[in-house]
Amino acid sequence: MKSKRIYLSPPHMSEQEKRYLIDAYDSNWVAPLGPHVDGFEKEMSEYLNVKNAAALNSGTSALHLALRILDIKAGDKVLCPSLTFTASANAILYQKAEPIFIDSNPDDWVIDIIACEKAMKKQHWNIESSLQTRSGNDVIDRTAKIVTDNVAIGKHALQLNTEGHSNVGVGNMALNSNTTGQLNVAVGINALFTNQTGRFNVAVGESALLNSNTDRNTAVGYKSLINQTSGNNNTTFNRIILI
Repeated sequence: MKSKRIYLSPPHMSEQEKRYLIDAYDSNWVAPLGPHVDGFEKEMSEYLNVKNAAALNSGTSALHLALRILDIKAGDKVLCPSLTFTASANAILYQKAEPIFIDSNPDDWVIDIIACEKAMKKQHWNIESSLQTRSGNDVIDRTAKIVTDNVAIGKHALQLNTEGHSNVGVGNMALNSNTTGQLNVAVGINALFTNQTGRFNVAVGESALLNSNTDRNTAVGYKSLINQTSGNNNTTFNRIILI
């Protein structure tokens, strides 16, 4: 009995694809270049608000180019997720560098940040200087500050942080929305969840200071100061306000 072939991804070719194929053939741009590629790169750079964008022929090429831009050289060591396609490691090997495989987070399967930090310490790397590139990339320099100055333990803790520093978020969604806020401590699920720019806050307990985005507040206990949206210098223990 002949087995039925099961396609991983059934092909779908619409009239639009057909039109572009005919256009490429008629214009003699059958190589991976031409006006359509130029147009795509232009639209992508405008969308991302960057000066230039480059369309490549594969994800492997994109990874390889990124490593070249970062000036990864022979003998360098690069953290690489173990749960990945071979291209992730191949791009590192193309630069004659050494991939160091890092396990994935069991909750979302992305690379485990805690395991990354342990691997970096095992290699005796200075975490901040390792994250700063030879090219002085602003994004990576900013990331170095984020990684070294904050502590985030729990799913989506400090997930949106950009330039905030000296924060501690422990628990799922703790300080989830923080962007530039600093010197905050949030312990508990959803503690200081809404805070973006507030500073010097302490929230201990599930949903403590959930909706706050102000400064110098202390809330201890389940849902302490959960409805506070304005005002500074408030203190609450077990939802009893102390004046």
